[in-house]
Amino acid sequence: MLLINRLSLSKLLAVFTVLAVFLSFQNIAFALTTGQVYPSLGTTVSEPPWSDNTWDTPANIYTDDGTNAEVTAPSYDNGDQTFVLKATGFDFSTIPDGSTINGITARINSYYSAGSGSIDLCQLFNVSRAKVGTNQCSTVVPLTTNTATIITKGSASDTWGNALTSAWVKDSDFGIAIGILATSNNTDVHVDYVTLEIDYTLSNTAPTLSISEPNGSGDTVTVGDSYNITYSLSDAEQTVTADFYYDTNNSGLDGTLITGCQNQTEGVGATCSWNTTGVTPGSYYVYGRDVTDGIAPEVSAYSSGTITINAPPASGTVSASPDTCTILSGASTCTVPFTWSISNATSPKLYNATRFIEYSTSASGSGVSFAITNGSNTVQVRDSTAVLNSTTATGSCTDGTSWNGSSCAVVVTYYDIVASSGANGSVTPTGTTTVAQGGSQAYSIAPISGYEVATLLIDGGAITATTTYTFSNVTANHTISATFSLLPVTHTITSSAGSNGSITPLGAIVVADGASQAFSIIPESGFYTATLLVDGGTVSTSSPYTFTNVTADHTIVATFALIPPPPGSFTIIANQNPNGSVSPSGSTIVTEGDSQIYTITPDSGYDVGSLIIDSSPLSSTSTSYTFTNVTADHTIEATFIALPGTEPAPVATVRRLASVTFQGRAFPDGKISIVRKELGNEIVTKERGGADANGFFNIRFTDLQTGAHSFGLLIKDPDGRTSQTKFFVVDVSRGDEIFKDIIAPPTVDILNGQVSRGGNLKVFGYASPGHTIRVYFDDILVKEALAGRGGVYSFDVPTGALDFGQHKVRAKQINLDGGRESDYSTERTFVVSKLTVVKADFSGDGKVDITDWSIFLARWGSKSSLGRAGIDLNSDGKIDITDFSIFIKTIRKK
Repeated sequence: MLLINRLSLSKLLAVFTVLAVFLSFQNIAFALTTGQVYPSLGTTVSEPPWSDNTWDTPANIYTDDGTNAEVTAPSYDNGDQTFVLKATGFDFSTIPDGSTINGITARINSYYSAGSGSIDLCQLFNVSRAKVGTNQCSTVVPLTTNTATIITKGSASDTWGNALTSAWVKDSDFGIAIGILATSNNTDVHVDYVTLEIDYTLSNTAPTLSISEPNGSGDTVTVGDSYNITYSLSDAEQTVTADFYYDTNNSGLDGTLITGCQNQTEGVGATCSWNTTGVTPGSYYVYGRDVTDGIAPEVSAYSSGTITINAPPASGTVSASPDTCTILSGASTCTVPFTWSISNATSPKLYNATRFIEYSTSASGSGVSFAITNGSNTVQVRDSTAVLNSTTATGSCTDGTSWNGSSCAVVVTYYDIVASSGANGSVTPTGTTTVAQGGSQAYSIAPISGYEVATLLIDGGAITATTTYTFSNVTANHTISATFSLLPVTHTITSSAGSNGSITPLGAIVVADGASQAFSIIPESGFYTATLLVDGGTVSTSSPYTFTNVTADHTIVATFALIPPPPGSFTIIANQNPNGSVSPSGSTIVTEGDSQIYTITPDSGYDVGSLIIDSSPLSSTSTSYTFTNVTADHTIEATFIALPGTEPAPVATVRRLASVTFQGRAFPDGKISIVRKELGNEIVTKERGGADANGFFNIRFTDLQTGAHSFGLLIKDPDGRTSQTKFFVVDVSRGDEIFKDIIAPPTVDILNGQVSRGGNLKVFGYASPGHTIRVYFDDILVKEALAGRGGVYSFDVPTGALDFGQHKVRAKQINLDGGRESDYSTERTFVVSKLTVVKADFSGDGKVDITDWSIFLARWGSKSSLGRAGIDLNSDGKIDITDFSIFIKTIRKK
């Protein structure tokens, strides 16, 4: 069933009221309706002939909720009539007094659930609850079993044969009587709810509206001010409201709605506040309208005079942040960012009153840069020529320049450097050299043959003696002076040792003329010094051996032999290999017929790969081996392999001669060269290889003779830069398998050798992927980051903290777990200059010449993006003919 409660009826009434207001604007006659209203009381009354069966729960008829007033007595049979069911307590208080009642519509939700029946009585009653007027169900209305059946009687113009008044229908005893006739035996009938809807017409007098302010007398404001509109509004019967508008004339009701003056309530001398922000300046009438009580036509009224709204005066603000800038050498202006705002101006301007330049005609701007000249500049916001506000911004020449009336020109100061030297050498250039302020001057200190630099004095103070010296960032006069002395006489003693012992010191030892040098000869456990050869001749094998009063080169060579076992005994020698051990190590004396147990222990992450007895591998491996009933000499040796999931170390193999393996991380696709020199034999060999895409490399030297070997490792990155050469001296014995695990130093390069202080120096190169790169200026750490997947790194390092002059840059790298650090890279030098550095000075020598032309051509054809970026002279991200033209123009300016 349709559920319509009192709240729904109130909403319906509001809708109908709005509809009535709309129709009143159209001057159309209409009636209002209360909508369906439920009773608040239901009673059962015996009024013959309606007196056979009473109603159970008659109060259940006041809402559509499925609970019913009903007659279900077994005695309610064919021809029986119910008591009269009276519905009262209808709330029609919304009908204004004096309204005309046009008609009543009744709706009854009724049905039967057993037998059958019909409604034979539906009639209004008066305030005495007596039935009056027409019985709308005199023509019987048969019921059905459909619980949703609604019987509708009456209409919007049917007064049910009565002269109805508003007082009658609003009385709490007014209502409707209902009776149902059974048309078969044992009938059950039900009524869920009853509603009445009354259509009526209001009685009404029209509302009144007048506006007393503005009246044209002193009604003047400025845009943005608030103004109080004064009005009087009333209605005798209804509550009404008004909306207010402003108009350029006092007719037509075609003005603009005033925000904040809508739905204004009744009152005499009432006011509403008009905020005039956004209103176009001018004179306006005010009118009110949209006044209706829902019945009478709309009422409107104009003010008797106008209000004048004047435009606000122009105003503005301006600031510069920062309010200073530096004019570069050769320039006449620099830029400062300005922020300004101009309001209510007819001709807004941002104007430099010092330069007589109009910057902008926009009313506002934020952080917009404009050029100022040297000194204080007055910048104004204006309305046409009227100054609204102003600020100052100051331009000044960069260091080393001064204002010449049109631009900042370089102030050049020259200084003298005087060079002198003693006998047996020279300082070049000699004499007095003139150097511009901030410039550099290099000197070569060259002793004659057989002499060396003894002292080097700079400005009278001694420094480390060297064959070159450069004065950088010259800001004063200087002197340089050198003296020379005879080179000392030295001699070389070359030592070497066979396997199973050592000689210390080992290799090529430099000894001063007339000095002495001692050597210690130490055999391993179980061995003795077999021979000691000095300059090829046999000498006593006692240790140490001392060369005294050395006046020539010498050699000393030691060999070692196994100490013979006692009679009836034998020797077992345990050879050692990487990644594990055999214990006991070295030589062990075993009595004939006895046994000797050996324990084989692999390092963590490794397993026994093979077990070799008397140079023959066994078919199976074990961590223990026993020689039983020993009757001869023996050897034992084990090799070790990495467990699954562990990066394998190179596996040692059984060999009679030694080997050395160089392995580690360098740069992806790097080119590796290793030079080997056998000390004492002057045998030089080279091995070349390459790093893989991850930078790993592994290069092996095999069949090395017993003795000392010198190795030099050099690695080139994919762009041809070389790492710092790393040297190794390896002393090997028979069967040694030696591994060198290496973290290669990174390569390092810079785009330009000269930079203005405060500018960035671009440092780049190659390292092992994922390794940490540390960049040092003058051995002070200035930058740290990770190398990329391809091993490339690139940093822009600020130079603001550096002194003017020459500096060095080099780098290191740290492996992935942070536990190991490489050596330093090669060193690059650069100059921090006071002067603006010409970008085309690629060599960093302060000049643009044929050297820079060669560098330009090399980088033009380079495959390295970083190298090519160094010749992007117009900074547009491309290397093309424009950059070529800029360089040609620059080199022609020499």
